[in-house]
Amino acid sequence: MAVTTVEPIWERRRSSYRDSKIVHYLLWLVTCNDPFDGTAAAINANGVPQDGDAYVDPAGNVCYLSGIDADPRQGSDRHFEVMVEFTDDQTATADDNPLHAAPTFAWSYENTTEQYFIDNSDSSVTNAAGDTGPFNVVNSAGEAFEQLPVRDKGWLVITMARNEATHSAAADDVYSNTVNHADVQLDGTTYAAGTLKMSPIAATKNQKLLRSGTNVVYYAKTYTFKARHEGWHDKPLDVGFNELIGTKTTNTLNLRRIVDQSGAPVTKPWPLDGTGKKK
Repeated sequence: MAVTTVEPIWERRRSSYRDSKIVHYLLWLVTCNDPFDGTAAAINANGVPQDGDAYVDPAGNVCYLSGIDADPRQGSDRHFEVMVEFTDDQTATADDNPLHAAPTFAWSYENTTEQYFIDNSDSSVTNAAGDTGPFNVVNSAGEAFEQLPVRDKGWLVITMARNEATHSAAADDVYSNTVNHADVQLDGTTYAAGTLKMSPIAATKNQKLLRSGTNVVYYAKTYTFKARHEGWHDKPLDVGFNELIGTKTTNTLNLRRIVDQSGAPVTKPWPLDGTGKKK
């Protein structure tokens, strides 16, 4: 019980072009020494192309095996004609493993609003007093508004989807809502340290039966990054009713109520200079 010969029949090869696909049909004659070997032995015979093989046609197109058919030759129970189909359609290539797929990227934008008390719109402007911006956001009398003004704020949202062989919900949770401590490159763009914040990671468990018969278990994971070129470090509103006086070196630091030009304590939060002093 064995295959004795495998011979290509070149004169019966044919080709077609449909739906933007080139398809080549190549024929082999397989001879067995036992009629019970049948077509199963013919399509698996050594010398007949198998799953993953490619055929380069005279035009240079790389076509991958996409189908095999075997039929008994008329009038014989030991001769089989094996028709092998090759196509240049990329969906029929040998590598159908989802773990080998390249990651995909999508970009969007998220809008919100924020309160502010410093105007950074133009740091080159000089006011009537000769001071150069940025300036405190105050009224024409130099007084803070009772409610801080609000402006639009937003950031770039980058979504990366890729398949991975393993998944740990506990490990992924550690990275939720964290900021990159080093430069990160996504789809060719480098984002500086401190400018990317990662949202909680989403994952879906899947499995796929490959053409080779292997069953692959994989996790489709989605990573969402929010990018701000100015960074994600907390920048609290530096306002208050008191200011620091004294020095730390002399151990004389104390809080003193902020007063207005008339000497009365302010009744609304006043901008501070970042060192605890009023502006």
